[in-house]
Amino acid sequence: MHGFGKNPHPRPPSVPPNTYRTPSRAFEPWEEMRQSISIRSGLEAFRWLPDVHLFIKDRERRLVHFSPNFPAMMGRTSQDLIGARDEDLSPEHLVEHYRLDDNAVLTSGIELPNIVELVAQRGAYAWNITSKWPIHDSSGEIVAVGGVTRRLQERPESEDQYLMLQPAVELMVRNQGRNVPIVELAAAVSLSPSQFSRVFQDRFGMTPHQYLRRLRMDAAADLLTTTDLPLTEVASRCGYYDQSHMSNEFRKIKHMPPGAYRARYRAFQYEG
Repeated sequence: MHGFGKNPHPRPPSVPPNTYRTPSRAFEPWEEMRQSISIRSGLEAFRWLPDVHLFIKDRERRLVHFSPNFPAMMGRTSQDLIGARDEDLSPEHLVEHYRLDDNAVLTSGIELPNIVELVAQRGAYAWNITSKWPIHDSSGEIVAVGGVTRRLQERPESEDQYLMLQPAVELMVRNQGRNVPIVELAAAVSLSPSQFSRVFQDRFGMTPHQYLRRLRMDAAADLLTTTDLPLTEVASRCGYYDQSHMSNEFRKIKHMPPGAYRARYRAFQYEG
């Protein structure tokens, strides 16, 4: 697309001027036009993207804008969502990740593309892929975090770089209970093991093994806070060698054993 301004390609002598063309001076108050356009005009585009959901949170992580399809995904009304924080909408064991990611964007201005995460939707859970980025004001200060999220299994065909890795990610999600070899993950996307590891690291900022650890931790945290399953059963379902292995992982990542994690976040849920 050409930028506005002087046309670098002069009109051939045989082509007469276009008398219907609007003079460029009629378009000059760009800033005035920009300020007069409501953000809702941009959000209307999401009516044609029913599987993509946009949200914007302010520096206090309160929802201030979202696409028209976002309330239906969350199973809430627009009135319920405006001004709400993740703590008002989701279990604390899920909020923990959302909060860390939002704060990373708001404080350091980084972008977080293609996060695979559990999301509470309509009273159930779903694996979503979410991307977040900083939103700046006219002075360059970060004033909000923007995000888009969609169901992992519903991603349409596109030329996005993530599409190439989607079969491998879905393979990990479906097989958290076992250590999926790199060879198998690479074969799912028709890459060599070394190519797959490099592309995965570039896209997600972590190795496939680190990514699988995060998926297992999310799944275990969910089972601990929403079921009465024994710790041994939770460990088995989420792919840990045994309860001791899961306990060691929780101490490293959550800084507390799984039993204490269950007690803490179940108490939080009941208090809420």
